[in-house]
Amino acid sequence: MTSLSDDRFGDLNGQGTCATGGLIAPNGGTYTCQFTQTVNGNAGESHVNVVTAAAQDDEGNSDTDSDDATVAFTDVAATISVTKTANPTSVPESGDNVSYTVTVVNNSSVDTVTIDTLSDDRFGNLNGVGDCSVPFNLAPLASRTCSFTQNLSGNAGGSHVNTVTASGIDDDGEPVADTDDASVAFSDVLPDISVDKTVSPTSLPEPGGSATYTVTVTNNASEAVTLTALVDDRFGNLAGVGDCATGGTIAPGGSFACTFTKNLTGDASGPAHVNTVSASASDDEGNTASDADDASVTFTDVLPTITVSKTANPISVPESGGPVSYTVTVFNTGTEAVTLVSLVDDRFGDLNGAGTCATGGTIAPNGGSFTCTFTQNVSGNASTSHVNVVTATAQDNDGNSDTDTDDATVTFSDVLPDITVDKTANPTSQPEPGGPVTFTVTVTNNATEAVTLTALVDDKFGNLAGVGTCATGGSIAPNGGTFSCQFTENLSGNAGDSHVNTVTATSQDDEGNSDTDSDNATVTFTDVAATISV
Repeated sequence: MTSLSDDRFGDLNGQGTCATGGLIAPNGGTYTCQFTQTVNGNAGESHVNVVTAAAQDDEGNSDTDSDDATVAFTDVAATISVTKTANPTSVPESGDNVSYTVTVVNNSSVDTVTIDTLSDDRFGNLNGVGDCSVPFNLAPLASRTCSFTQNLSGNAGGSHVNTVTASGIDDDGEPVADTDDASVAFSDVLPDISVDKTVSPTSLPEPGGSATYTVTVTNNASEAVTLTALVDDRFGNLAGVGDCATGGTIAPGGSFACTFTKNLTGDASGPAHVNTVSASASDDEGNTASDADDASVTFTDVLPTITVSKTANPISVPESGGPVSYTVTVFNTGTEAVTLVSLVDDRFGDLNGAGTCATGGTIAPNGGSFTCTFTQNVSGNASTSHVNVVTATAQDNDGNSDTDTDDATVTFSDVLPDITVDKTANPTSQPEPGGPVTFTVTVTNNATEAVTLTALVDDKFGNLAGVGTCATGGSIAPNGGTFSCQFTENLSGNAGDSHVNTVTATSQDDEGNSDTDSDNATVTFTDVAATISV
């Protein structure tokens, strides 16, 4: 055999088991070989190919012959494959974006398919979603890919499954369709909160005052949480305190704020007031988170302030003097308790122990007071006054002190002189024609101020100054003091007569006021019987 060729596939020498050059025996000897080729065509068509063989004998004569073979094409339905993937395949339960990739493959090697529907059981028609669009044609064995993004969220431990369906027809009008799904798991998101606590003001004058606290709880996680506890280490559970409350939901990235007011006390020399608030929150899986924050309030030193009030009762006494009751009140006008460390009068000295006065006691703040009384006798000239000043010193617990003074004035009223005169005679009777009689004059000062005896005059005997023991110009003590003197005169008269003489005394005080009084004495004359001598 010198040649073997096919009208479709050419020289067959070397294809399959076919070869030329071999001998074919006479009288019906044969040569057989096989080769394989891929043929294609549409349903209802056929493929015809013709093989031609040539042979030559040993004389060089040749012969040729041909034969054909027909392959008919039957209809084979086209198929497609859909592949759907998700990236990422796990997101936090609070949610995140997931990118889906959809690939449609035409499995047919001969048919072109047209995809006219692309839909998702969760997201609906995908035409125009992401870069997906229909319709589109797929050549035999061709593929097409598109992607779209969706945000997914769900409870931890669960998953989101969605299925994409692609459908269409092949070029014989036969339908093609396929589906695929993708699963995205939801991972647990642990709660995460932060607490911020502030206070206003951050400093208070001692011994303290009101401070307003603001507490803010922020949800830093991507899942809502429930505020389960809000507790202060100084003030206890804050639920219901001010506008604070627990049990509410805080959105992801959101916050809850509340305020409450408390009265704080402290000393400038002591520590600041620090209190810490702790918050707890839980998510819907029962996971919890906590955080805490503190706020500090310092106390500034407040210097003590006091005022002193001093009063006198009575506010006027006779110039000769009298007892005066002094009332001293020390007021604490500051905001911190003080100790009365000193109470001194410029006239009467240290008052500690005088009357009801005492030092060392505590005086309450904000108008608290200490009151005491003491009594002293004061005297002075009329038209003058007695002024005495009390000085109080108080000290706070930081050693700071304050001093204040006040005075009280007592005036002296003029005391008019008041004297009485008593005059006696001894004897009170003389036999006629008379004889010596001694007169005694007593001047008594009834007033409360000393007086000077300025005149002592008898209506019968004239000025008595220098007569007998009588004299003027001397001082007579107050309150019953006396001056007495005597003088003797010879009296004469007839029986039945009487001698009456009156003494008048005048006194004067140091203001020039005077008083006068008089008294008389009577001496009678008795009858003396006559006698004769013979």
